[in-house]
Order: sequence, then C-alpha cells, then structure tokens
Amino acid sequence: MKINNKSFQRIIPTNIRPAYYRAQTDIPYAQEIWQTLIKIKNISLDNLGSFIQAQPKYAERYKLIDEILNESGITQVIELASGWSTRGLSFCKSNCKAVYIEIDLPDVAKNKSDILKQMGEIPQNLHIFEGNALCEQDFTNASNYFNPNKPIAVITEGLLGYLTFKEKEQITRNVQKLLTKFKGIWITNGFKPSPNKTEELTQRYKFSKSITGRDRQINEFKDNEHIISFLAKFNMICDYHSFNGGEVKIVKINE
Repeated sequence: MKINNKSFQRIIPTNIRPAYYRAQTDIPYAQEIWQTLIKIKNISLDNLGSFIQAQPKYAERYKLIDEILNESGITQVIELASGWSTRGLSFCKSNCKAVYIEIDLPDVAKNKSDILKQMGEIPQNLHIFEGNALCEQDFTNASNYFNPNKPIAVITEGLLGYLTFKEKEQITRNVQKLLTKFKGIWITNGFKPSPNKTEELTQRYKFSKSITGRDRQINEFKDNEHIISFLAKFNMICDYHSFNGGEVKIVKINE
C-alpha cells in the first residue's frame, strides 16, 4: 500500500482537542505539556472555536486505557499516532524497566521531543520515532527495542476513526504481525459501531471533514458483527470495556 504522509498531515490538528481537555484534569504532565504546546505551536483557543469543545470522554477514555495497560502487567508498549499524550512519559517515569515507544508523523514527533526536553530530561526508556502507523517498516524498526521474550501492548487512541477501511486493514495487519511475534494485546477505541445519527453528530463530522478532508461517516463500522468479522480476517478477537460515552477494546490473536 502506497503511503502519502501529506494525506495524514491534515489529521494532526485533531489531537489538539484531547490535549486541551486532558490539561483540565489530574492526568500527570497533561497541563505542563499543554502550556508548552501552545507556546511552541502558537495555539489560540479563541481561534479554535468549536473544535476545542471540552468533552469529558477524552479524559475518561485516557484513564481507562491506562487502567487496562496497568492491569495487564505488560511493560513493553508501542503507541501509534500518540500525539500530545503524556502516557509514555508517565509510564516510563513510574517504571524504569519499561520500554515505551511512540510513533507519529515527523511534525508531531519532533515537536513532542522538543516539548518534553523543555519540561525536563526525556526518560531513557521513552523513544519517540518519526513514522506512520500504516508503514510496516516503521513498526519493524521500532520493535527492535523490544525483548522478543516479553509481550507487548499496542495502543491507538483516536486514530482509526479517521482512516478508510483499506487503511484500517493495513494498520491491523501491521499490529497482527507484531502480536504474532511478541504476543500481547492491542488497546484501542478504534473498533466501535456507528453511533446513532443526531444533528450534533452530523455537524461534528462536517467540521471534522473540513479540517481533515476525511469523511468519518462512510468509514464507520456498521455494528459489532461488522467489527468481529473484520478482525476475524486477521485471526483476531476482542473484549469490550465501556466508559461513559464510549468503548475501549482489547484486541488479541485468536489462539
């Protein structure tokens, strides 16, 4: 599959909204990274308008993923399109034996590294790579930091909803190969059925398309059966974990 990073560049602004809302909570380092981010990127809340509506689901989703990761006991993690998430920083600060890898597009990865350096020294066990979640080679390069005898956790938060089904298949194929090699789990909110259509949702999708150029509505899973059949093509299954306003799934190889 030919990958054009320019197409994905337009998705980058969507990571501003969750970063802003996480900064209003007790999530470790979220406020610090937001304050540094708005200086580096010259972000003005006045200019972001409805794009930055505070929604509790972002913090709840973030904390649920943290909870699932911690309960798994897995200490080798790769987070795809990590954006301005502080999960890697917090995870590595609390566990010096952990290995946490973040992959994001060059503009985000470079700025993220600069921000963390301004906040203090980047932990040696936190690695931030420039790359694309759809590129198998980027997965391979990043996974060289992992111990092949230990399981891994793959995390995607928010990314899959912007991808076409062809792109969803590519990223799932990449993750499937990693989990086949290392064992472990994929924690994601990306496998969710199409929500009930409301006027508010229609307006949100319209706004999202104006920013990203991507129509989320036509790339949604119809229902849970659609999700199950999609994952089955890759010999994968999932468990459901609900929170107020959404779901997070644990995906793994069907053994």
